[in-house]
Amino acid sequence: MKKVISTLLTICVTAVLFAQDVKLNDSVIFINDKPVALYAKFPSPAPSHFNIEVYSFDDYVLIKAEVIKFNAPVIDLEPFYFYELTFPPTADTFAVYIEDEAFPIVLAKIIRDYDLINKNELNRKNVTRFIAQYYGGAGFSGKNKIG
Repeated sequence: MKKVISTLLTICVTAVLFAQDVKLNDSVIFINDKPVALYAKFPSPAPSHFNIEVYSFDDYVLIKAEVIKFNAPVIDLEPFYFYELTFPPTADTFAVYIEDEAFPIVLAKIIRDYDLINKNELNRKNVTRFIAQYYGGAGFSGKNKIG
């Protein structure tokens, strides 16, 4: 019993040590209490959604997130909103559908999980990895299909 408890305790402590904390204030994204990038929210035509731009500390746009309304081609389907992410330094774009959390936090977690911003610059290799692996892209593709 002691071995089981000590193993569980070790696993919990290890998980806490490796977890990275994401915080946002009104204009800065923090990962592990270190400022990573600046961001700004702009009104969008969608209710309760914002367009977002992420900047380096040198004031270069690294990521743009624009809310887009998808009007369903069939009357039975409801229109929905998705985000088109643009990475100006690489000219890549990627559409994601997010429905469960506030998008600024989701975007900050994406930046953290894929290490998209490193040393005040967009990490091009990790942008490519993000586009290939992010589950939100598949969520958009599934939402976009007419079935």
